[in-house]
Amino acid sequence: MFEKSLNIFIEVLPIHHPSFATLYNNIGLMCHSLGDYDKAIKYLKQKYEIQRNSLPANHSDFTKTYHNLGRFYYEQGKFNEALEMHDKCIETQLKSLAKNHPSIATSCNSISMIYTALGKYDIAHDYFKKALVIQENFLPSNHPDIAVIYNEIGIIGHK
Repeated sequence: MFEKSLNIFIEVLPIHHPSFATLYNNIGLMCHSLGDYDKAIKYLKQKYEIQRNSLPANHSDFTKTYHNLGRFYYEQGKFNEALEMHDKCIETQLKSLAKNHPSIATSCNSISMIYTALGKYDIAHDYFKKALVIQENFLPSNHPDIAVIYNEIGIIGHK
């Protein structure tokens, strides 16, 4: 279905039309859900190229692209690439969102997981704490996301 949609888009729209970004994102997410990470990354990179050619450099739409690329790289064990994407994500978020926005907590948590996988527990701990501070400002104290971060901090504290 997505390929049929892509072919229709190709027939009627210029190749760098912003609608392609949404389509490439959806195809990438579908490929990811089917376990085809390389293809998922390929489509997200195509989405990024369209965004790069049609949006201001610090536009908040980039954050979702960076986050998903980082997540897909992480799931493949490509931690350096994942870290690069999540660093770009948080850098863009800090320019376009409030410093204590919940999305920044999500990015801090993702970066923490990468540093944990790399065995850099002190850095992971710092990012978990940043995520925790933000989440404690927005979520009830008994929210499961807060419990997860406390658990992660406890786990890396034993390494």
